[in-house]
Amino acid sequence: TEQLTALAAPFTFDELLWRPGPVSKKREPWTTKPLAYIDARVAMDRLDAIIGPMNWSNRYAVGSQGGQICEIGIRDESGEFIFKADGAQNPAIEPFKGGCSDAFKRACARWGMGRYLYGMDSPWVPVETYEFNGQTKVRKITKNGMIELRNAYDRFLLGRAQRQT
Repeated sequence: TEQLTALAAPFTFDELLWRPGPVSKKREPWTTKPLAYIDARVAMDRLDAIIGPMNWSNRYAVGSQGGQICEIGIRDESGEFIFKADGAQNPAIEPFKGGCSDAFKRACARWGMGRYLYGMDSPWVPVETYEFNGQTKVRKITKNGMIELRNAYDRFLLGRAQRQT
């Protein structure tokens, strides 16, 4: 349906968050292949805008090994909810909240939201580092790295659109 197509539409670059992926320490500055993801609130906003706040629902259950399972239901034409589910383990920081959020975002991908991001091959971009207890750690992607990512994302979306026509 049109709603499912709209749910699966690409997000703007500014709606995405990026975390460092694999890190290369071969030269300075270190580089990473960032991984794009969405914040749960961005997904909720999309569900509200496209499906309507009264036409979707979510619920949680405890998964195996203490993780979370989230089910997202969308009301069909007959008024019944159709649910799709996915789960996530609880992370070390804010375990319950993080597990619920991760499970929600994964369940959103079951409805098509952000699923296309799995096909994006991010470029290697520079990262800022810091020292902690004698070890070098990654702080964040540099400003120039974010510019490179924006350009790569634009090219990725253009190529994706061309393949779909």
